[in-house]
Amino acid sequence: MGADSAFDPRSNSLRVIQEEHGNVHDGHAYIAFLTTTLTPANLNNFSIMTGVKPIHLEWEVMSDQAMTVSILESPTILGGSPFTAIYNKNRGSSNVTACTILNGGTASGGTLIYNIQARTVAPPTTPIVLGGGPRSLYELILASNTQYNYQVFNNGAATANITIQLHWYELGN
Repeated sequence: MGADSAFDPRSNSLRVIQEEHGNVHDGHAYIAFLTTTLTPANLNNFSIMTGVKPIHLEWEVMSDQAMTVSILESPTILGGSPFTAIYNKNRGSSNVTACTILNGGTASGGTLIYNIQARTVAPPTTPIVLGGGPRSLYELILASNTQYNYQVFNNGAATANITIQLHWYELGN
């Protein structure tokens, strides 16, 4: 992990670092985000095609309208455009992700592995957040060479402002 010594110079104790934090230091952790609008009763798809290594993924979808988020494993994806905001969390690393992330397109088939609905809260402009929170609740370990599709459906009465954030690290490094 780039440490000069196995011991912390201040305490002279053994350095200990969590796996996800170590992956940031090693340049194998990434973040992607998308901000978009979604009219009432419409769906936005975004998909992740993993590379040869499984990934640990934490996700978060925020909206100012009621929404449903579903996750499909191994669907067929047609179309979509690449996420343009994908960054290595170690800004000094030249590593790039093995994942392909697309926004839009259509999804068919696959296995529904997650489905949750969020309703609006008062006041109506309070953002609704699905995902995020404790790693143990919203972390998925995505299989290698597998397609995943996230579907965000606007259940609200007005156009929704949607933000999607993905945080992941790739295993086997």
